[in-house]
Amino acid sequence: MYLKSIKIQNFRNIKQAQCQFNAGLNLIVGPNDSGKTAIIDAIRLVLRQIVDDYFRISSDDFNDPNSEITIDMVFSYENCTDEARIIESAMFSEYLSFNSANKPELNVWYNVKSNEKDIKFPSFKVGPTKEVAVDMDARCRENLKVVYLRPLRDAENELKA
Repeated sequence: MYLKSIKIQNFRNIKQAQCQFNAGLNLIVGPNDSGKTAIIDAIRLVLRQIVDDYFRISSDDFNDPNSEITIDMVFSYENCTDEARIIESAMFSEYLSFNSANKPELNVWYNVKSNEKDIKFPSFKVGPTKEVAVDMDARCRENLKVVYLRPLRDAENELKA
């Protein structure tokens, strides 16, 4: 399973953005302050990380403090081996929906609201649409964790042993 697309609204310097990804390696390239790190951090925020590098929403993460942050993701099984497709789709079977080509996908809907005390309330739901999405079982959600590898700013020096 791979992240097929992400739609981000009101997160840091992103008012609204949508990215499509391919199975395998994807590169995010752009000038400074164009939102590359915000895209990566949106993925980290929703999927959590395997390591103990804790990451959470702060008031600075809201592009517009009066609007909620929304991060919508679609995971696909296209281009997966038959074995991986069977194993991974079994893990998420009760949460899968089917796209227009009748292929299984996992849709994730993540929202964060801010109240008057500046406390953030994240919502993580899965389902074919936001209107019918449900909470994902905590054990199942553990299977969506990611490993975050920090960017190399000075690859030559950072790769020296």
